[in-house]
Amino acid sequence: MLTAAIPAAEEKRLAALYRLDILDSPPLAQLDEVTRLACEEFNVAVSGVTLIDRHRQWFKSIHGYDIRETSREVAFCAHAILEEDCLVVEDLNKDPRFEFNPFVINEPHLRFYASCPIHDPTGFRIGTLCLFDVKPRTFDCTDRAKLVELARIVEERIALEYAY
Repeated sequence: MLTAAIPAAEEKRLAALYRLDILDSPPLAQLDEVTRLACEEFNVAVSGVTLIDRHRQWFKSIHGYDIRETSREVAFCAHAILEEDCLVVEDLNKDPRFEFNPFVINEPHLRFYASCPIHDPTGFRIGTLCLFDVKPRTFDCTDRAKLVELARIVEERIALEYAY
């Protein structure tokens, strides 16, 4: 398992995340609806809206799995915020970043991951809309476009509820 690098502007990114005052906030029905719909649309076991804090990944919303946070060290989404585009891993067992991740080698034995970064209103990548499944799968250009569209809905909702 490879730990994700720290983004170049990490302190500014964290400041933007903290200004939203969203971490550890109560669930938001509109985001819960997005994660539920994402599971249905993509036929995956789990969908989440994650926020990447200094030492943890916190789920603002999650559908299909009972977890609220993980350490940043094991967070798939910590890798995803390094890129502007979607991160898709069709088989986690075949990717050196994730093949020894505890969520891959232990329960729930994840095999597929796809995510799109979500941004705060000033443009910093603060987390992701992500998809997980327990079997490898393909993810085409149409799927990526749908994931990006849902991620923009998440960004809009966060901007409406938490903008500073």
